[in-house]
Amino acid sequence: MENVNLAQVQKEKLPQENFDGVKLYKAVENKKIIHSNLGELKSVLRNVMMKVGLRGDNWPTEIEKGLLIDFILKNYSGHTCEEITLAFEMALTGKLNLDEKEIPCYENFSCMYFAKIMNAYREWAKLEINHKPKVEVNVIEDGKEGLSDEEMEIWVNQWFDFVKYISSPVLIPDLFYDWLVKRGRISLSGAEKDELLNRATSVRVSNLTEQVKSEGEHGNGKILLEKFNEMNQSGTITGSEVRILKTIAKKIAVMEYLKNNYDAKNK
Repeated sequence: MENVNLAQVQKEKLPQENFDGVKLYKAVENKKIIHSNLGELKSVLRNVMMKVGLRGDNWPTEIEKGLLIDFILKNYSGHTCEEITLAFEMALTGKLNLDEKEIPCYENFSCMYFAKIMNAYREWAKLEINHKPKVEVNVIEDGKEGLSDEEMEIWVNQWFDFVKYISSPVLIPDLFYDWLVKRGRISLSGAEKDELLNRATSVRVSNLTEQVKSEGEHGNGKILLEKFNEMNQSGTITGSEVRILKTIAKKIAVMEYLKNNYDAKNK
């Protein structure tokens, strides 16, 4: 196997070149609009209106605000408030597939204008999630077996900075847990492992639920979710789901290790 210059790969691939992708992951992991209160949504809308340069005299009336919020709740409630902020930042910096003339709101922050920005954001986000993160998160996917301790140390240390941008453990590289355990940096009791498996179950349900939303009612996610819920309710989880839960549990343990030791590593 060729030697991997991990430090160089990380320098080229991690957030510096694609910080927008990191911000996307951070944004989508927050609370969905449908689960937020109206105050949070109104605050985000006020901020983006200021960013696009909407003058006070042209701000929507209370009736117009009500119509806009109703429109958002009906059509974009599966997104997060943070995604709205990101969408407008991406539009204003010319990073969405929009004509330059489409970006200004021309003193009319309407439902149509909001939809134009959000739909362009959706197109970008779909491509970003489906493609780019596979390269950036699994930085050394082709050569991760047989890494030296020094290379693993560099890789783990890079994640002390990266972990602050994510709230889900699923992005944590698989190799980290065993390596950290072998070096005594993670040591768990039986009770702690059981607690992690319980938390992994919740993560699995959440992931499958998101898969169902993405694929629709006729996708494979719905079948997987129904089977998993049946096993979970019966108290006996079997098959490939056992391996999946154990993997998620390990990633949760690593994520907590990274977050708990972040300050010490950055002093």
